[in-house]
Amino acid sequence: MKLGLRILPYVCICAYVVFVFLSVRESDDELEKFYRVPYDVSLEVRDMFYRLQTLRDNLSDVFQSTPINLQRIGQMISEHNAAQSESIREIGERLGEGEAELVERLEKQAASLQRLRLETASDMGNLEYPQRAFGFYMEKIGPRLDAISGVLARISQAADERGREIRQNLHWRHLLDKFIAVATGIFLILTLLYNDWLRRQATKALRYNERLFSLLSGTIDNVFIISNPTGTFEYVSSNSTRVLGLDSKAITSNPKLLYSRMENAGAQWLMERMGESEDCETSETDAGFRKSRKMFRIRVYPICSEMGVPEKHIAVLSDQTAAILHEQELADALEVAREANEARSNFLAHMSHEVRTPMNAIIGMTTIAINKIGDRGKTLDCLYKISDSSRHLLGLINDVLDMAEIYGGKLIIEHQTFSLRKCVEDAGFLIRQKAAEHEQRFDIQIYDADSGKFVGDARRIMQILLKLLSNAVKFTPDRGRISLVVEVGKRVGHTAIVSFVVSDNGIGMSSEFLERLYEPFEQAKRPGLTGRRGGGLGLAIVFNLVILLGGTIDVQSEEDRGTSFTVELPLEIAGPNARTIKSGQSPARMVAMQGEAPDETAISGRNGAKEDDGEMAESAPEPKFAGKRVLLVEDNEFNREIAQEFLEMVGVDVEHAENGEAGVKKFAETEPGYYDLVLMDIQMPVMDGYEATREIRKLARTDAATVPILAMTANSFDEDVANAREAGMNDHIGKPIDVAALFAALDKFLGR
Repeated sequence: MKLGLRILPYVCICAYVVFVFLSVRESDDELEKFYRVPYDVSLEVRDMFYRLQTLRDNLSDVFQSTPINLQRIGQMISEHNAAQSESIREIGERLGEGEAELVERLEKQAASLQRLRLETASDMGNLEYPQRAFGFYMEKIGPRLDAISGVLARISQAADERGREIRQNLHWRHLLDKFIAVATGIFLILTLLYNDWLRRQATKALRYNERLFSLLSGTIDNVFIISNPTGTFEYVSSNSTRVLGLDSKAITSNPKLLYSRMENAGAQWLMERMGESEDCETSETDAGFRKSRKMFRIRVYPICSEMGVPEKHIAVLSDQTAAILHEQELADALEVAREANEARSNFLAHMSHEVRTPMNAIIGMTTIAINKIGDRGKTLDCLYKISDSSRHLLGLINDVLDMAEIYGGKLIIEHQTFSLRKCVEDAGFLIRQKAAEHEQRFDIQIYDADSGKFVGDARRIMQILLKLLSNAVKFTPDRGRISLVVEVGKRVGHTAIVSFVVSDNGIGMSSEFLERLYEPFEQAKRPGLTGRRGGGLGLAIVFNLVILLGGTIDVQSEEDRGTSFTVELPLEIAGPNARTIKSGQSPARMVAMQGEAPDETAISGRNGAKEDDGEMAESAPEPKFAGKRVLLVEDNEFNREIAQEFLEMVGVDVEHAENGEAGVKKFAETEPGYYDLVLMDIQMPVMDGYEATREIRKLARTDAATVPILAMTANSFDEDVANAREAGMNDHIGKPIDVAALFAALDKFLGR
């Protein structure tokens, strides 16, 4: 409707022009009629009257002359008749069919007059007296002339009436033209005023919409661009400065400024679609901006004509940086999950193989020992192999637990004062016996380690050294050389860089294997390694421990030439009054507390499976804790039996309780000092070990706060040790029970 109102003035103007043209044309026709009918007819009538009068006068002159010239008279009458006939024809054409009767009467009277003239002219030639010819002629012709004059008078009157009618029509026509002109002018003015009002309303609405759109675009991250088919930008939303970092006016005047900020592929894509593109389908793509490093999703909407030709293009640039990064993060997370799932599958496959190997030896040797129970030597050999396999299995489990702590971010790095020389010598003691079995030369050199004490995690440092030295023993042939060089190097303030270099002349490693050396379960595949391969976690643990301690590790290796590991750790130099933390009563105690088993024979004191009965008897512990009483709180029957056997081997009297509640009750029902020590399991029904310890410590008796309570549990993470101490326990012994660790704890708490 609004469109119709907009074009209505132009329709009115066109209609008015057509009307004026037709009105003028019709007025011209009426004027032409006026000239043709009243004016021309009157002229012809007057001409005919004049010719009649002239003919009469001329005939009077001719008839009065002597002699009468009849030939002259005939010629005059003939000319008069011709002129009158022409006038009658003109009058007939001017009057038209409306006055045909008068014209017909005039023609009849003229024809009758012509015949009468001819007859009269013939009669006048026989007149006796010529002077009477004119009178005779007028007597004969006069009535006809009067009749013609009468008809001409009627025709003149009819022409005048027709003229008055034409003048009246012209008058009304002029009035109508004036009315239509005034009405059309008024309507045109009203229409123009209304259109102007509509235009102002539309302009106001447009400005409001533009203001609203500007406000909306100022709060969203979508930039709108409108272009024509030539690629020229007609509009760029004002939020381009905030979103794109480019002024909208600058982009409008120079679209290349926008394209220059975009990555090449996105700029080319947008340039093609905002220019002379014939595609009427909506399209989209993702494009990056170089400087801002933002990612935008660009959609182009063509505005096409009815012929399917794009007339404009609207591009919407939406800031999708966060969404695209989130999608990338999800893709990365999916990839990490896939890799983690693959790693978990590989881990289970490796662990299945690694665990089954010692378990197979344990089960197989146990079956053989049962069947060969009468053969003491064979039985002892099986038991030693079962012990070796058990310790290997324990070491593998400890490695897995360490890796779980490392990857779970739960590994706790301690900061305690320790003796670097003591730590290194303890590690060397454990390795030396194993190296001796293979007739390997093992040397330790320590430089500037006596200058003071250091603050750090001695357990983790020893763990690193034991794993590196154990690998050196495994992969160095018999009668080979192994060395450990420790040097306190550069000092910066209160920190010193301590280097540990473990070298051997063993089988070495290839450059390809060195690239994946610290990955879990990675093992070199070379002939001659059968029986010497580990679980594949040792170096992965070493690498992560070194990183957690803030150090570096480097390796140099060549096949058949040997390997050298260099570990550098920053250690804080302790003050002059620092007190060294003791690591235990023996190197075996240190290893047991760490869950390490690098050299089982060194800990057990066994030199192979060929020991005789006497050697076994000599290695049996002495009952030096006779008279000491221990309360063993353990819910598992087999674990109670094993612990009780170990304790009775050194003369300890053992009483047991099947859960924490029973243990608290049994302790409370005895006299103070009845129990010298309590061995407490952690995970038990009814009441766990932590709660049972707290209940014992709260008892109102003199020994409740002083009796040693030791955790004896398979929960061997650092946080488990911390939880045990928080609950009031004095120490922590891991399961499976290490005899040396157990005896060391008894020495510590019962030997006082």
